[in-house]
Amino acid sequence: DTRHIIVESFGIDEARNFYCEASAAGYAANGKKQTIEALPGSKAIIYARGDWRYLDCYFSVGKGSFGFTVIWFRNKPFWTMSYGGECFDKERTIPFLKRTLKSTYDNRVFIGGRGPGLCIADGLAYRNNLKPPSSFEKFSGRDEIRDSETGQLLFSHEFAGRLLAKEN
Repeated sequence: DTRHIIVESFGIDEARNFYCEASAAGYAANGKKQTIEALPGSKAIIYARGDWRYLDCYFSVGKGSFGFTVIWFRNKPFWTMSYGGECFDKERTIPFLKRTLKSTYDNRVFIGGRGPGLCIADGLAYRNNLKPPSSFEKFSGRDEIRDSETGQLLFSHEFAGRLLAKEN
């Protein structure tokens, strides 16, 4: 199985750490966004180091959003994640979401590419409902932010990802 040759050539831990490094410098840190001409309305964050490439591209229209992340190693795509959902109070939730996501990325913790299992601060509660079994190679789940006093849903995203590398 050539998939294992590719994975072993860079190591799954190295790939996961690169994801966290790139994500910590991206959306969660207000990384530089650009539009991909072929994808009108897109917001794309690109990060690169050595043989590694990272693209996080998303669309936000009204309350809805959708995005995807791709990582390449030596110009071959091998890992991807997609996410999408709704945000009902951007002013309150987006700064909290970015801090929450950044905390997992800065600590090089991978929980489906999102935030921690639970984070409560500033009157908000973030919860990551990662579906078992999960790993960097294949995962899915849902994260949400609620008002911690009323329980009102303010943000939710479904997410899923997987290792793509299958041939050398």
